[in-house]
Amino acid sequence: MEENLKKYDISFVGLKEGIHVYNYKIGKEFFTDFINADSVFEDGDIDVELQLEKSSTMLVLMFSIKGILNVECDVCMDPLALNISNDFRQICKFSDKVFTDSDDEVTAIPLSDYEINVARFIYEFIHLCVPAKMIHQDGECNDKIKDIVSQYLLTEKPELETESEENENVDPRWAALKELKNKN
Repeated sequence: MEENLKKYDISFVGLKEGIHVYNYKIGKEFFTDFINADSVFEDGDIDVELQLEKSSTMLVLMFSIKGILNVECDVCMDPLALNISNDFRQICKFSDKVFTDSDDEVTAIPLSDYEINVARFIYEFIHLCVPAKMIHQDGECNDKIKDIVSQYLLTEKPELETESEENENVDPRWAALKELKNKN
């Protein structure tokens, strides 16, 4: 992991059992460590509150994510300040076994580990806060770009063959089967 992500390390070995609260400010520096081909995030002003509940067998991580994520509009490609807010839970069980369950909410922490880095969880949960379609409110999109895009959109439905044309082109063998179908 990058050096910038070390501040997301939580040493749980010395923690007493109970609830511990951590606050993180997510911005451009955070996203630069995660830049890859499928990422659309480069900047934001996001507050993350993490409540870590430690017990002898597991850690329960409760993330509360709120803030503004700077993205591009899917329609006009202009900058868009997207308000995001959501809560997530992640359970980390102490075990030397790798969990093969399909439950993404539970992960294994090897018994030999003494700390956990929560940066990857934060990054993935921010992705889950984002709607499928990131667009401006009505009337706020760049009209020049919308006009260019509309030139290439298919606005009319292609005409379907009429039934008479369909009948003219039907193979006689299929016509006999169609007769059987129509009788039922």
